[in-house]
Amino acid sequence: MSDWEEAEGGRLAEGAVWYATQGWKILPCYGIVGGKCTCNEPHSEPKDMGKHPKLPKWNTDASSDPDQVRIWWEEDPNANIGVYCKGSGFLVIDVDPRSGGPAAFEKFEELIDGALPPTVEAITGSYNINGNLVRGRHLYYKCDPDEQLLGNLNKAGLKGIDIKHNGYVLVNPSRHFSGECYQWVPGKAPYEIEMAEAPEELLNALRKRSRKSAVGEGDWTSIFDGVEFSDLGFINHPLIVVFFADAS
Repeated sequence: MSDWEEAEGGRLAEGAVWYATQGWKILPCYGIVGGKCTCNEPHSEPKDMGKHPKLPKWNTDASSDPDQVRIWWEEDPNANIGVYCKGSGFLVIDVDPRSGGPAAFEKFEELIDGALPPTVEAITGSYNINGNLVRGRHLYYKCDPDEQLLGNLNKAGLKGIDIKHNGYVLVNPSRHFSGECYQWVPGKAPYEIEMAEAPEELLNALRKRSRKSAVGEGDWTSIFDGVEFSDLGFINHPLIVVFFADAS
């Protein structure tokens, strides 16, 4: 079952409480009922339906207290389940097929030498891409809450990859505007596989660089490994573009 019916019968409440017992910081988001967002406000973009938090201060009020979470879903059984990533101790790589995410993700894996280990993984909504139905991906990695990470890899020319850390994602069985429910990849649900630690190669690629650190601090060996320089002296490596552009 992969359509909105999967979220019926109290499964949203059950899921929200279970995630809270795992220490995840949960926040209720407006849901989708009858093809409409339960906020009852118009949305200029369908993709915004069922994704915005019901808590004004969601990043501070998100809770891992099962009793509090249970109260939220008693008040609104159709609320989608949001998880505050940073507060829960992980980051999520969000691969969006609408913006070329799958191809960009392959290039990103090459740049970090295929360092991504198997981990908790979800599939999101379905999209018609050149006549083919394609679903997005969420890959979860444990991460120190104090890490300062980029929000996306657009400046590296890798569009379609967002990094959710100081933000939130929706989880199974939340309803997606495309008519699907968020689902765990078989064998990679959080109750089937342990979430992997984010490897240093990944974190090194995603960390924000300050102007000060960019010119003199830190170990740059791994960052410059394999970098090519043109005759004009420019750095020909997409990830380095991210680091210096972010510092400007």
